[in-house]
Amino acid sequence: MKWKNPDTGWSPVRLHLLPKLVGTPLEIIDVAMVRELIYDIREHKGVATSLSCHGWADRIFSYAIEHDYCKHNPAALIKAARVGNRNKRTRWLTTPEIKRYLTGLYQSNGYRGYKLALHLLLMLALRKAELCGAAWGEIDFEKGELLIPSGRMKTKKDHLVILQTQAIEMLQELQRLGGGSPWVMPMPTKPSRAMHSNNIDATHGAALAVGDIIDYNIHDHRHTASTHLREQGHSPEVVETALSHAIPGMAGTYSHAQYKTQRREMLQSWANLCHMIVLLPMIFLRLTTSIHFLPV
Repeated sequence: MKWKNPDTGWSPVRLHLLPKLVGTPLEIIDVAMVRELIYDIREHKGVATSLSCHGWADRIFSYAIEHDYCKHNPAALIKAARVGNRNKRTRWLTTPEIKRYLTGLYQSNGYRGYKLALHLLLMLALRKAELCGAAWGEIDFEKGELLIPSGRMKTKKDHLVILQTQAIEMLQELQRLGGGSPWVMPMPTKPSRAMHSNNIDATHGAALAVGDIIDYNIHDHRHTASTHLREQGHSPEVVETALSHAIPGMAGTYSHAQYKTQRREMLQSWANLCHMIVLLPMIFLRLTTSIHFLPV
């Protein structure tokens, strides 16, 4: 069976399935073997990772059966409910992980537009579809704002996104890459239409593989931004407004306009932090190198 490059999104296979199953004929792999492996992954890596590996095993064996590599699918006989239930995710990236993720993102192979999109999702704390379905007509570069209409929002309400200096530069590069398309992220084969948000998943997987990060999906960017912003001391109401979460009581009634200035300051500081996390080690290296060669 021919495997694709694991650094383009197959990290659960590379990290957890292949080390145990590589070299084993598919016909010999039975339900007991797969179940033991999945349960072992659950014990050491958690439910989410074990469920992901179970899903990959199911898809791989289904593909193998379809192409006559084997005749049975042991993973299909193991119910996902027996592996575990996905609870509400709380995964977020620590500061060192942010550095590894962003460094890995730009070092990985792939289309630059997808890399910029993933970086923007982290900085703006948007959902995938909110960015990938955006049109240039929704963006005001002079004001530094993106207004997402209610029809594309999970909350069914218009959402004003404050664009940081770095975000504006990235969006302007995406506009050049789009070649005149009306969409921020156009479909590669048909630029007159917005691409599907899942197109960036493989690039995200490649960044995880290069950065050696596990059990982290794109939506977790929102948890990462929320956690770091709260740790920086920003008001929960301002953070929740930036994430387009419902705020109870009168605070929620006026949050759209009331927190605009605070959101701009908060999100700019977040973008600056993401930038410095990656840039600071490079500056430190240059400084120490320069000091080392200073004449005595």
